[in-house]
Order: sequence, then structure tokens, then C-alpha cells
Amino acid sequence: MTQQTQATTESPASLVAIAKAAHSTGDRELERAARRELEEKHGIRLTWKRIREGTR
Repeated sequence: MTQQTQATTESPASLVAIAKAAHSTGDRELERAARRELEEKHGIRLTWKRIREGTR
């Protein structure tokens, strides 16, 4: 992995995008890894919220 690629995948924005995509596709292992890295390296915790139809 190059330095630029490593820096890109370690940025908070990239990790959030990875976690969101993994969550959407059901890849729980990748989602957990991205969320763990976000919390350990950046102090960010993600939570998902379902929006029910008709509540907006």
C-alpha cells in the first residue's frame, strides 16, 4: 500500500464512507473494522438510525 493510499483509507471521511457502504451491503466484518478504526484513531463513534416512512 502506498503512503497516499494508506492516508486516504485512514482519513475519517474515508472510514465513514467504508463503514456506511459495508453497512448498506451487509458486510458486518468490514463495517466493524472501519468503525473500530474510527473510534481508536479518531475518537469517532457511528450510530445508524432508521427513518420510518411517514415520520418526515
